[in-house]
Amino acid sequence: MKIRNMILCGLISICLVTCGVFWLSRRTSSTEEGGGARQEEVQESQQNPVRESSQNSIQTLPSDTDKKIEADTGNASFSITMLDVGQGLSLLIQVDGHTMLYDGGGRETSSYVVAYLKNHGFESLDYMIASHYDEDHIAGLIGCLRSFPTGTVLCPDYETDTDIYASFEKRLTASGAGINHPSPGDTYSLGDALITILGPSSFSAQADNNNSIVLRIDYGEFSCLISGDAEREEENEILKSGADFDVDLYVAGHHGSQSSSTQDFLDAMTPDTVWISCGEGNAYGHPAASTMESLQERNIDIYRTDLQGEVTLTSDGRTCTYSKSPSTDYSAGTTSQSTRQAEDSSGNRTGSSNPAENTEKEKAGSSNQAEDSSGELDYIVNISSLKFHLPDCPAVDKMSDSNKKTVHSTRDELIAQGYSPCGYCNP
Repeated sequence: MKIRNMILCGLISICLVTCGVFWLSRRTSSTEEGGGARQEEVQESQQNPVRESSQNSIQTLPSDTDKKIEADTGNASFSITMLDVGQGLSLLIQVDGHTMLYDGGGRETSSYVVAYLKNHGFESLDYMIASHYDEDHIAGLIGCLRSFPTGTVLCPDYETDTDIYASFEKRLTASGAGINHPSPGDTYSLGDALITILGPSSFSAQADNNNSIVLRIDYGEFSCLISGDAEREEENEILKSGADFDVDLYVAGHHGSQSSSTQDFLDAMTPDTVWISCGEGNAYGHPAASTMESLQERNIDIYRTDLQGEVTLTSDGRTCTYSKSPSTDYSAGTTSQSTRQAEDSSGNRTGSSNPAENTEKEKAGSSNQAEDSSGELDYIVNISSLKFHLPDCPAVDKMSDSNKKTVHSTRDELIAQGYSPCGYCNP
């Protein structure tokens, strides 16, 4: 009996040991499988990081320097850049990986706009907008249509008899892009941003500026308004529409001229910031003294390409960051009555549409200084806007001493260093 009991106990012990070994083996195997899965998850997360945090972050750029700073918008959900195209306009809007180019500047800076897009890795454009058909707004778009596949082009529904318009129409047709003539109330999506068309309500071949496409952009709590060269007549029509005008950023119409940015228009928008795209020492005196006074009276921050070069705003839909500090110079643009093109009481230009064709301006841009044996001359460079001038250029007197530098060099050498010639004195 004892022997039987001993045998029975032995069998039970063997069974328990076998079960324990089997359980331990299963647990080890399960642990190894789980660890392998977690390792794969870690590797996958390293290869495909979560992007929500980067989309909600804003890279704060230095704002305590006078030198031009290019903003890295790679981690920004929304950005808008006012390119330095001299006496013209070009705005690049990026939202969640989608792009829109509003105007492209004039002939002299067309290659700069194309180079800027290429240097920042752009291969195509979702939208292109021609605000209206003046040379200083669409010439640069022609080069961009040659260089970048474009999804849709928004342009006003009128025609002109200028050579630049014919070139634009020819390139637009050849590009294969979709063409749309928007009307007030039309909306478009650019990523998570909403684009709303505010004007024009009608078109006239006799009033190019007041045919400008005016639009509002909303991204989260941020909003801005862009109005091309719209003047007081179009501004008044838009005000009558009852649209929402309360915006954070306003890109001043018609380069800050006296014919745009009326008191009523500014009061309806109540912008915190105004951008002014104009050329240093331009022939029209932009921005106008009356416009600058209105902005200063309202304590509105200003950025102006004639003094600061390009500027970029980035936003996560709640807060905004600028690539540099606002300008403190609310003075009008520099010009003289003998060299500016005539403007009637409404601010409409008469005479040549290209300031470079103005004979008086060409005379004013001549210099009495002689080249030395190496072909070098004295030039004044603006280290903030990266423009260079002849010493007697009126723009030189407006430069701050911290931005002004005298150099003895050749024209080609300065261009190779990244400087561009002043559109007024034409060095």
